[in-house]
Amino acid sequence: PPPPPPPPPPPKHAIFSQYDALLESHPLLTKAVTSGLICGAGDCACQLLQSSSERSSSESEVSTDQRPESFSFRRLANFTLLGGALVGPTLHVWYGALNRRISGDGARAVLTRLGLDQLLFAPLFIPTFMASISALEGRAHEIPARLRENWASTVYANWGVWVPAQAANFALIPPQYQVLFSNVVGFVWNIIMSYQANKALQAEAKTEERVGGGEGAGERATLVTMTAKELRQYDGSDPSRPILLACKGDIFDVTHSGPNNEPSMYAPGSGYAALAGRPCTRALALMSTDEDALTDDMSGLTPEQLKSADSWHTFLMKKYRLHGRLER
Repeated sequence: PPPPPPPPPPPKHAIFSQYDALLESHPLLTKAVTSGLICGAGDCACQLLQSSSERSSSESEVSTDQRPESFSFRRLANFTLLGGALVGPTLHVWYGALNRRISGDGARAVLTRLGLDQLLFAPLFIPTFMASISALEGRAHEIPARLRENWASTVYANWGVWVPAQAANFALIPPQYQVLFSNVVGFVWNIIMSYQANKALQAEAKTEERVGGGEGAGERATLVTMTAKELRQYDGSDPSRPILLACKGDIFDVTHSGPNNEPSMYAPGSGYAALAGRPCTRALALMSTDEDALTDDMSGLTPEQLKSADSWHTFLMKKYRLHGRLER
């Protein structure tokens, strides 16, 4: 008698069956749309987590100046667009080339694909993505400065998450699902980066009434509160007044630099003179002196830009005296 027929494959959920059919008939389009949706969802989760974290920080008396005012739909649209137009198609072509050139699931093949992906592809794709985001934000002129400041740290952080993730991807995931797997890992990665970028806000609540850096660090002082309009009077144009600037709601006296009272880098004619007398959190985060960047509004900034703002605030706290608080 003929042998019995093989058992039928386990049933698939209708959605997965439809997804498989779309991958078979329209692989590039399917991966592009999936990537766009997941990138958009990841950014949405980032913004919601950031907003929740900063609302929690406000309970510890962190100023409302330090919180993005609203959900940025432009940022969401940018990430969704890049996911669909850049990430999905690029990964489709790259993974396809890797699997054609270096086939097999043995250790040597997996390690070769992993090495090429993380040592060749990732260091090139990361600046491409960063530059694309800057261009969509209307800040193409800042791309060289942003790459110089953030490229290396981003690549190192990428290796910490993506080396093990891609090892699993190349060893265990069928080729047609590898772009989808990378999108899911990217979703989680974006949430982690957003959380880390905003975790420092609670610690900053402790600086409310402390004097910043220099010889007076940690001393109590009578702090003033002033509006952004009043702050404009302290831009260095009047020698009888100190030079002040505001970062993340804190006003710093930047009249002198260093222990020997060297001329300030914020004095008229100096390199950072445009920041004097102004709230400049956004300008420092973006490394821009454009007029629309001279504000404490941080809405729409990326996790990396928020980290940059945190670093600048920490630097100012260590180097200069805290003069007061910026009134909302």
